[in-house]
Amino acid sequence: MTVTTTDHPRACIRVEDRRAGEVPPGRVVGLDGARARLGPLADRVAALYHVGDPSWRSDDASAIDPPAWLDVARCERAGLTLRRFGILTVIVLRDFALPMSYQAPAGVEPLIRSGKLVEHAGPRLYRTAEYVIGAMQPGAMRPGAAHWKTAARIRGIHQRAREGMLAAGWKVEDGSPLPQPDLAATALLFGPVTIEGLRRLGAPITEAEADDVAHFARVLAHGQGVLPELQADTHAEGLALFDALTALNGPTNDDGRTLMQALLDIPYTLSESWAERLVAPILRSLHSSVAAHLLGDRAHDFGITAPTWAGAALRPLARSLISHRALAPIHDMAIASVLRRGRARRGQASASATGGVGELRRAA
Repeated sequence: MTVTTTDHPRACIRVEDRRAGEVPPGRVVGLDGARARLGPLADRVAALYHVGDPSWRSDDASAIDPPAWLDVARCERAGLTLRRFGILTVIVLRDFALPMSYQAPAGVEPLIRSGKLVEHAGPRLYRTAEYVIGAMQPGAMRPGAAHWKTAARIRGIHQRAREGMLAAGWKVEDGSPLPQPDLAATALLFGPVTIEGLRRLGAPITEAEADDVAHFARVLAHGQGVLPELQADTHAEGLALFDALTALNGPTNDDGRTLMQALLDIPYTLSESWAERLVAPILRSLHSSVAAHLLGDRAHDFGITAPTWAGAALRPLARSLISHRALAPIHDMAIASVLRRGRARRGQASASATGGVGELRRAA
């Protein structure tokens, strides 16, 4: 059976799955309540949990074609908006956006199965940061730029992960591994959700700037094979779409809490010198406090009970001269230095990523 939806203003979606639109996947929770709040959109999202990347072809692996609607000028402005806050943007990505992706029990299962995001949390964080921060740089989104090759490589990794999990016995009644709603929500994390996090730190971001960042996130979504129906081009649309995409998730479970703790433990897992081990508990406390501030009530779902002092302490920084647009290149250099250090440690991170974390924390 082919299900076609024609009532969306941007696209006509073909869902090539016999059960799509008939039987919601097992991961869907609270569909009746979502229908009452979201209307037909709830059923469209539920159906798309059956869909992985229907347009993927192996001969697409070299590069993704930029979309016809791409507005490079908007992406350039969006990149500047995010880059001018420098380390604050990185902190929001780390302590707010990524944890928001750990909320869905079924969504984190592929991450837990691979083990890599727990045992190699630091290196994986650096790779994600390199991809997102690289996309923010001037010229990154222009046709022919390196971003489109990187997007193709990541999209291919996702497809191979789907194939591997299905071959290993993934239950198809639970939907597709790495389904469309999860891909779409991830792209929104790096756009509208990050903007909301920066605003919670006091960043003065206008609606026009937020809309440009939403366009930037839409371009990221296109590069990862997200269907047009699950893309948004303004900040308000993006937040509404994120709400719809996450409305059918169950409560955060132990897998999500495990991933969150691995994220917070990165200062321990990447410590090499005695000085870094000494600073590790301070950094963990800082990130826990920022996460508690940004996540609000959700922090308790992850087992975070830290005080929120750090979030309040960072607010003056977001409104200071440090966030002036002219200083964005300086922020770029500082972040690039941190990423270079992270790349140098990738091969060593796994040795202390499991039992070693406990030892380091006890030693501290």
